[in-house]
Amino acid sequence: MRDTHHIFWPRRAYKTPLEQRFRNLPCNKVTIEVESHDILHRFTQPPNKPTIEYMEYMVAKNRRPPKR
Repeated sequence: MRDTHHIFWPRRAYKTPLEQRFRNLPCNKVTIEVESHDILHRFTQPPNKPTIEYMEYMVAKNRRPPKR
């Protein structure tokens, strides 16, 4: 069985609409096996929360249509 892992976790650290949009960007999610996901969260520390400026940049960048 597979599950979605958010690169930026835990979810409770991302409260504002901007933070939630950032956390849910496609580039910030990967699909992994449930067992691996459980192990990852049990034995690793969450990454540092990015700055507001970085989150704003990434959200804005992902709104633009792709270049042709």
